[in-house]
Amino acid sequence: MLSVAAVIAGCETPPSSDAPSQAPFTYEEVDRAAAGRVAIGDIDGDGRNDIALHTWTEGIAWYRYPDWERREIVSDIAKGGDEIQLADIDRDGDLDLVGVWETNSDIYWYENPGSSAGAPAASWKITLVGKGGKELKDLSVIDLDGDGRLDTVSRHHDAIKIHFQESPDDWVQRTIDITEREGMAVGDLDSDGDADIVLNGYWLEHPADPRGDPWVRHDIDSLWFEMQGGGWRDNGARVVIADLDADGREDVVLSASERRNEDWPIAWYRQTPAQDGTISWEQSVVGYLPNAHTLQVADFDLDGDLDVLACRLRDSDFLPAYIFYNENGEWRRVQILEGGCYSGKVGDIDDDGDMDFISSRTWADPPVYILRNTRRSPDQTGDLKMKRVQLDVLPERAMFVEPGDIDGDGALDLVAGEAWWRNPGTPEGEWKPTRFGAPLNSAIAVRDFDQDGDLDVLGTQGRGAEANHRFAWAQNDGQGGFEVFTNVDSPGAGDFLQGRAIADFGSGTEVILSWHAGGGGLHALRVPADPANGVWTARKLSPTTQDEDLSAGDIDRDGDTDLLLGTIWLRNEAPGWTAFKIGEVSEGLPDRNSLADIDLDGDLDAVVSLENGREVYWFEAPPDPTAPWAQHSVAVVDGQGFSMDVADMDGDGDTDILVGEHRGREDNRVLLLENRDKGRAWTVLEIDRGSKDIIDHHNGTQAVDIDGDGDPDVVSIGWYNPKLWLYENRS
Repeated sequence: MLSVAAVIAGCETPPSSDAPSQAPFTYEEVDRAAAGRVAIGDIDGDGRNDIALHTWTEGIAWYRYPDWERREIVSDIAKGGDEIQLADIDRDGDLDLVGVWETNSDIYWYENPGSSAGAPAASWKITLVGKGGKELKDLSVIDLDGDGRLDTVSRHHDAIKIHFQESPDDWVQRTIDITEREGMAVGDLDSDGDADIVLNGYWLEHPADPRGDPWVRHDIDSLWFEMQGGGWRDNGARVVIADLDADGREDVVLSASERRNEDWPIAWYRQTPAQDGTISWEQSVVGYLPNAHTLQVADFDLDGDLDVLACRLRDSDFLPAYIFYNENGEWRRVQILEGGCYSGKVGDIDDDGDMDFISSRTWADPPVYILRNTRRSPDQTGDLKMKRVQLDVLPERAMFVEPGDIDGDGALDLVAGEAWWRNPGTPEGEWKPTRFGAPLNSAIAVRDFDQDGDLDVLGTQGRGAEANHRFAWAQNDGQGGFEVFTNVDSPGAGDFLQGRAIADFGSGTEVILSWHAGGGGLHALRVPADPANGVWTARKLSPTTQDEDLSAGDIDRDGDTDLLLGTIWLRNEAPGWTAFKIGEVSEGLPDRNSLADIDLDGDLDAVVSLENGREVYWFEAPPDPTAPWAQHSVAVVDGQGFSMDVADMDGDGDTDILVGEHRGREDNRVLLLENRDKGRAWTVLEIDRGSKDIIDHHNGTQAVDIDGDGDPDVVSIGWYNPKLWLYENRS
């Protein structure tokens, strides 16, 4: 590996019209191979991103961060197509590789053999996914039919091939005939909860049955599929799905991948839904660049909006790569490289919180290189640096993750689903799970219910989203051994839990329950004085509900505990409750919520994230909390904020907001929304980003000092990908 330490602050000989770089880069060679495509992901499970590489001379290999030692996956020269993806095909907790092997563009997946001393120790097993078509150009791995298994979507010069996974060894193929073109992105373009296919200038709408029903075509702009000439060079494009205007709706970005006209645009199309349900598209030009075979969208300068990176394919001696910085909808072009790139990818390769760029020079010429974004450096003061560690793969979906010292050794353990995980003392140690025992299958709360000095666990007898209004609780023996009891009444309402709060509302400790479909209202389980021998009685607390999360606190400052439901709060007027609205949300439904003094004025404000909406709000409590609350926008996130917590993450004395994305666009992120000026200004910082096929965050992301070093770490769980994650704070 050759490393060049010089900073490229723009380019070697930039045009005079180009502004100085806002995000300088350093250049580093990874390999002198002639590469096709690259993929980025944590292949060896050490919490750091590695690189997988398809080469035209040496097969497929991966390179381990940070020394970029080459590790072979397959030695056969794969000339039939040049796209690869990393995804957990067999759902065993590590990243496998999907790509081609032979010249016929058949699609294969390569099973990650696992790790030994931090690196795969055996050969990668190769399994056929299905027949390809004429030269594979684009590949996406996604759960297309909603069955929990990853499928593949590939674009060839003559067809779209969809391979639905029945099992890792059994795939069902569907073919959609198209004309001779390239360019594809897959994502939820119309915000209806399933993935559509976007091609060069049009999109295919996901039908009710993606295996059998027609995929209906909708045009965006014929410019991209009726180009003069009719050949593949004239009818190819790069395609990206991205919300460029941050309005909560996906937009489309296009560049001409092979067309050499100097006046050919990089264009983005703003999505505008019509009242009749159709979608119209408004074109805006980002800039002009022929042969823009690489097209990537990311927030390179960390200012909270999305920028565009484009790079020319080899056709001349001058092969620039540019970033078009988004400055309030205006685009400022900055050259970052003179040397060209084939099909590069964006990712945080050095784990410093900004987006880097990995590519090859051309499809046939070395080298493979990295442009390291130096916007944030490891020694930069004030940076929040987190290292992601996968603690385990959960056997079932879990509704919550709860910290607590279960075994009494002074270290915080973690509770999720049917088990608790013992803290080994270091995040990288072995977190061993211990089951509570049947029929407690999904933990919802950790508390010393019997008041004997150790932590007990309340949970449901259902699993995941199964009907789970039957309960059980586990009594701790003080060392993490449990006896399970079922002396808990069933409220007899609701499908599965989404919210719970524990408090003494005036007559002893109660667990308040909110359901995913909460038409039956809120319910409470009263903990008896003798939890093992008495009956945990159930009662209907209130007919008012917003179906999702709950937060408990003294909202009206009268000395008792009230409840926040989202945009409604319930005043404790024991034995009854009165509901008050704090405000409205313009899009989606209130989902996660928290109570915190955001503006440092001594009262509890409300923080709310949304389902089917991407805004995060905080509502400012007035002197009279029964009056309307002032609404403030915090940020617009890419995915829905199903995971949210509040804490002073940066140690400056005010409350920040953590959001874990669920159902993201391409990736799911963990974000820190940093409180500036008592809630009047916010800075969005990315803690982590990962493929939504691997990482998602549901009812989990929360701040807790898991390693006992005095700063807040982050724990999280997934829903579509039920894994237990820890983000160790290394600031």
